[in-house]
Amino acid sequence: PFKDIIQSRQMSASRPAPTTTVAPPVEYRDLNEAYIEMQRIATEYPQIAKFVDVTSRVNAPLTYEGRRLYALKISDNANVEEDEPTTLLVANHHAREIMTAEIAMEAARKLTGLYGTDATVTNAVNTNEIWVAPIWNPDGYNYVFTTDNLWRKNRHVFKGKNRGIGVDQNRNYAQGWDTACGGSSDPKSDNYKGPSAASESETKALVSLSQAERFAKVIDLHNFGGKVVHGYACLDYPFATWMEQEATEVGQVVGYTTLKTVAEGMEP
Repeated sequence: PFKDIIQSRQMSASRPAPTTTVAPPVEYRDLNEAYIEMQRIATEYPQIAKFVDVTSRVNAPLTYEGRRLYALKISDNANVEEDEPTTLLVANHHAREIMTAEIAMEAARKLTGLYGTDATVTNAVNTNEIWVAPIWNPDGYNYVFTTDNLWRKNRHVFKGKNRGIGVDQNRNYAQGWDTACGGSSDPKSDNYKGPSAASESETKALVSLSQAERFAKVIDLHNFGGKVVHGYACLDYPFATWMEQEATEVGQVVGYTTLKTVAEGMEP
């Protein structure tokens, strides 16, 4: 149903409208509401769902505005470290892509709510550790709901000669950071890649979590283009054929086409 909601639609008066643009639709949860929903899932299904303070778990720094990053760990014994394949579903690297947070949350609800009644879901939970991180840009996400619903980056403020606000978290990872297609070096750009690779606390946290959990598969949700993208832009990467096969299968399930890299000018 979220595909039918237009992000620029006027929200009800129950939540303060951003000062510069039309507020996000009321159907979308703000940051506090999203965390409450994650905690509700963990409370309702304590055996198979655990609300995890990722920032504390991996000893990562707080975000620029002092926030923590959270995820749900879903498994048949969520409170036990088991030797099982791990999968990560992460969303909202880009603040204004608020639909991705709802999709990730819906995945968490289905993985817990259908456990024990749906054979496919039950098997997936029993044989894997599934991490769901609906909001990986909490500072930017909050800014979307309070100030500007077209904000894309995090809220890192850069002063001095190269002034600007925010880093495009999707372009802050080390892989390809220093290549021609790695992003902009201008802090004012929507595609600003940051002053150095993995400079941002959000990036550091996800890198540390990935190293700790050794994710077998990662799905990073964006809501632009209706495509399953696989690849590193202008870089070659190993297992290209396998990655394309996986992306094609996912695309067939959700009704998306597949794309090896993101074309210049596209959102991700």
